[in-house]
Order: sequence, then structure tokens, then C-alpha cells
Amino acid sequence: MNPEEKFIACVATLFIKRLRPTLDIEKSKDFEYIKNSGKSFIGWNPTASEARGKSIWEYYKANNLPAYFVERGALPDTVVIDPNGFLCDSSSYDEENWNFPLLNGQEQDINQYIADLTSDESSLEHQKSSRLNKDQFHSAVGSVNKELIFVPMQLETDTVIERWSDWVKGVKQFFKIVEQLADAFPDKVFMVKPHPLTHLKFDTQNNVINVDSLHYKDCLAYCDKVLLINSGLGLQALAWGKPVIIVGKAWYNFEGMNYKATDFNNTIDLLYADLPVDMEKAKRFLYFLKFVLYSDCIQTKHINSSHINRTDDAEYTNIRIFKGRE
Repeated sequence: MNPEEKFIACVATLFIKRLRPTLDIEKSKDFEYIKNSGKSFIGWNPTASEARGKSIWEYYKANNLPAYFVERGALPDTVVIDPNGFLCDSSSYDEENWNFPLLNGQEQDINQYIADLTSDESSLEHQKSSRLNKDQFHSAVGSVNKELIFVPMQLETDTVIERWSDWVKGVKQFFKIVEQLADAFPDKVFMVKPHPLTHLKFDTQNNVINVDSLHYKDCLAYCDKVLLINSGLGLQALAWGKPVIIVGKAWYNFEGMNYKATDFNNTIDLLYADLPVDMEKAKRFLYFLKFVLYSDCIQTKHINSSHINRTDDAEYTNIRIFKGRE
């Protein structure tokens, strides 16, 4: 991070405001002034709308000016400040930035982080249940001797769904595909977990069960495979070493770490198959995210209904701005 770098924002969201004690961030609503300010543009999900600064982001990128896309990271209590854009648009996740051997201290750090992540109750969104042990979990699911497929659902209006659902064409269609897969695999149980903010209903029927009441970390811990569009839980599943089948386009999809299903029949093939996970590669990627790309940011949630999960406060414990591999 360059201590001399000066920033400018068009909207001071909570996560931008909390950066200001450390970063020199000016705020202006005058888009033309921002474009000619000579300062680095920084915005919270700026491509989401014109009010967030979409045209400013596009101007900066078209003119090779420094701009930073700020968004929550895919790991609990993290924020990403990315000069290259949003998830699949960003070259920051390219293997050349992270796929190389870890040093001894780095491996110790990521092993400890994985141990903490997989054992604690931290989460991106509020969970309705505390963690369960294996017996409690299987009792709650009611299927001890069947293979468990964890299916985390996403918000139907999420940008990653609207842009990168690929052949499944959204959450509703994906659930229909899950029902068809369940018919094809009566020996498996498909555990469907709705996004905490969704209004869609996913009914329990036959070997498709709604696990909304269970902690997602327990679903990851005790499942056999994960099936999803491109949920960030596919990234976290690496910490448990679980095989992930991705039907959409995901920024964390890399050979050996997870599996891209190109169509319905390919999904069936992958559900049949033994799918190894390259844990060495997974650790390298997780280390890069946690200790190189992401900033640590403790987030306080306000929860007053099952459909409200707002971040009330945020405190950065360190700030990282990725400039490429050194």
C-alpha cells in the first residue's frame, strides 16, 4: 500500500467511511470533478449502478487510471479492495498471482486459519443454528446412510447470478434441475439451503430437504459433495476439502480444486464420479485470499427478522490493496 496515494469516492458507504482514518479519501458527488481530480477512484461495488459510480469506473479503466473495486470478501470478516474489478472480471485471481509453493510460516498460517474457519461459527450471513456435532447433524437431516449433497442457494437478484448463471439460467431454474437430479439419484440426499435474504421457497420433498435451520458450516463439514451455481460457499468448501460441482461461472474455479459442470448430463457424471481435491493448491489460493488480497474487517450485524441481515458497523484491523505479485 502506497502511503502517498490519494483517493476519491462518489459515495461514502460504511465500508468506505471506515477506510478514511487510514486512507486519504475525498468525497465528491461531482463526477466530472472526480474524473479530473488526479486521485485514485475507490467505490463500493461501483459497477452496480450509476449512483455508485459506474461511469466513473468505466472512465478510469478506459483511460488506464487507478481505480479500486471494494466489496465484501468470500471469507468471514473480510473486504476486498481490488484494482482489477469484480470477481470473474478481475485478473487478480489468476493463478500466476498465487499458485506457487508456500513458505513454512505461510503454511502454518493457512493451516491455523483453516482450523479456525472450520471449527468456529463465523459466517458471512446470520445463521439460524449453532454448530452441531456429527450425530446431531445426521439426526436433524434424518439420512444417516445416504450420500449427502449440499446445495447452497443464492439471491436470485445477485449480480453473480444475473451475469454468470451460465446454462442453468438463474436460481429458480437451478432448483428445478436439483429436483431432476434428485429423481435420478434416489440414493442421495440433496440438502438445499436458501440464502438468508431470499423470498423464494424450497420445499422438502422426497430426497430434497430444506436445511435452512442448519449452520452452513455443518452442511459443509458433513456433506459428501457440494453442488452450486457460483456461491462463495464453493470457495469456503476448499477449507473442508469437499468436492464442489459448479454449474455456473465462478471466479474460484481452477483445475484440480473443483469441477465445472457444462450441462445436465455432465452434472450427472460428476455426481457419480470420485472427485479428488488438490489441497495443496487449495491452501495456496486460500492463503492468497486471506493474507494477500483481502483486508480483515470485523463486521457487526443487525438482525431483526429472517430477511434483514444488515451490517451496522465495520472495523478494519488491517488494510491490504493488491498491486500484483511482488
